[in-house]
Amino acid sequence: MLDTGRIPPPRRVRSSRARDRERIVTPARVSLPVLAPTLSPGRPGDATAFTGSPTAPGPVVAVEVPLHLAPVGNRREHPLGRARRTRREIAAILGALARHTPPPLPAVVLLVRVGWNRLDVDGLVASVKGPIDALARWFEVDDRDPGLRWHLAQETTRERRLVRDGIGHARWETACLVRIVVRAWQPSDGTDPLRVLVSAPEAP
Repeated sequence: MLDTGRIPPPRRVRSSRARDRERIVTPARVSLPVLAPTLSPGRPGDATAFTGSPTAPGPVVAVEVPLHLAPVGNRREHPLGRARRTRREIAAILGALARHTPPPLPAVVLLVRVGWNRLDVDGLVASVKGPIDALARWFEVDDRDPGLRWHLAQETTRERRLVRDGIGHARWETACLVRIVVRAWQPSDGTDPLRVLVSAPEAP
């Protein structure tokens, strides 16, 4: 029997794009206060330590090591020979500093290369790689530690010395040496991690 009652209206089918539009909620805009960055006090050796709290003046560690620092920048050297030379330089520096105690960081380390000839700037920096590694080991920190400020200088000498090898042979050579001065950092030293000085300051 045919139902002649009221026919319900057809059901509206929404597309998936319309349903997605209904689900989009626009968040209300909230104004947040802008906070100024703050710096933590940090430990001795952090970059912030150099702007507010210099190390109190203390004892100065000064040693001279009879060592020839070769101009390795333009030098062709076998890797094994370079490794032996570096070990010899590190052992000589650590032996000279064995009786001394490193000062607290921040500190300034002055390295003066004394040799027959002067080197250019990049040659001077390359020649002190071994001593810098030795000094960082003495401080028990990485050589990139911001608490260490490296000052480099060089001098020439015409003095000669007589040296003997392990089998008794003697020979004359230039009296090359490395002068090391370690002292507390002061605000007048600035914050540069590395400085190449025109002339070496007077020995303490």
